[in-house]
Amino acid sequence: MWRQRATWQVNLRWVVGPVIAVAVAAGHALGFEFAAIPVLAVAVAILGYNAVLAVAFKRMDPADPQARYKERRCEVAQVALDYAAMLVLAYFTGGAGSPLIWFFTFHVIFAAILFRSSITWLFALVATGGVWLMAAAQAAGLIAVHAVRFEGQIIFPPDSPAAIVVDLLSFTVTTFVIAAVTTAITARLRAANARAYAAMETLMQERSQYMLQVAHNVRAPLAASISMLDVLAQGLLGELNERQQGYMDRVIGRLTSMNDTLGDLLKLALSRQRAEQKVRRALDLGDLVAAVVRDFEDEASSAAVTLRMHSPHGPVMISGDAESLVQMTENLVSNAVKYTPRGGSVDVRVSASDGEASLDVRDTGIGIPAAEQGRLFEEFFRASNAQESGIAGTGLGMTIVRETVEAHGGRVDVESAEGLGTTVTVVLPRW
Repeated sequence: MWRQRATWQVNLRWVVGPVIAVAVAAGHALGFEFAAIPVLAVAVAILGYNAVLAVAFKRMDPADPQARYKERRCEVAQVALDYAAMLVLAYFTGGAGSPLIWFFTFHVIFAAILFRSSITWLFALVATGGVWLMAAAQAAGLIAVHAVRFEGQIIFPPDSPAAIVVDLLSFTVTTFVIAAVTTAITARLRAANARAYAAMETLMQERSQYMLQVAHNVRAPLAASISMLDVLAQGLLGELNERQQGYMDRVIGRLTSMNDTLGDLLKLALSRQRAEQKVRRALDLGDLVAAVVRDFEDEASSAAVTLRMHSPHGPVMISGDAESLVQMTENLVSNAVKYTPRGGSVDVRVSASDGEASLDVRDTGIGIPAAEQGRLFEEFFRASNAQESGIAGTGLGMTIVRETVEAHGGRVDVESAEGLGTTVTVVLPRW
């Protein structure tokens, strides 16, 4: 969020320099006389420090533990630089009586929208305080007054000190009224947004609970029905003719697919429920993955697929929910074995680096079409070549993987080429 706020201001600031240059040219064309060179210098300075800020934000790594602290420092720096630039512009266009001081109100409005109310009041205080200090310095003769003239007559600042005081009082009152109104409005909007978010969270919880109930209530009789139909298909209650056998196999296949879908829905609902509970303990990722790989050795062997496990010497400790992480790993290994043709291979590797643990599952399978890779984590999505292969699947496995990884503060990347295989990399924080 801090990055979004900051870069939004950086993007907006690129327009400020050219606007100042156009305003200077238009002012001189209309007959106004003012210190154009210093004003243009401020425009160049704004573009200069904006370029530095843009580079600084771009180079920040979101994974860096200090990223948020660094972003906050840059945010404070750019606000301070903006206020300094505004004060300098006001100084060279009439000082405390410059019409440009009213542009400070935009900063107050932006602060009310983007930050908490205390920051908004601070912006208002700094803006008005800076202008009053400039007025006092001009009155005491500590700084020069750069007047703005039109056809030889001074229009800014006003000739009368009383007029300047009235203008400053008007500016101060307006600035604090804007701060009060905008903070009140945004507070109401944020409260409404919080209520909407809470309602959405409740709806999601009810949805998960409903999924659990439906999957639990339907799956048991469905599994029993499949078992009974299997008895018929095997001819244990009498031989079936070829046509009857074909229909029976199709029915069993459809019901088995439905049962698998209900199973994955149950897993998805349970994983979301565990993510909300946030129960974590220290785990050795290497041991956890190795146990899953052992469970799939027979399946890989019967499919003539070579399944290999690679892990470093010593534990790779992470913090997480063991059941969720086992389920995630099972989905990755199962997909890799299932979609790898006979004679292919699946390599599962656990590794560790500074602050991170990685799980790579690489296969030589059918791969994923490039145009469809962006949809890989969508619920119920299956790649077109996976559907054409005739291999059963629900399209929920990768959704479970993504949600599990995100719940553990990690990230998941996929590299794939159709016909050449797929590599899924899961990166989790170290314990």
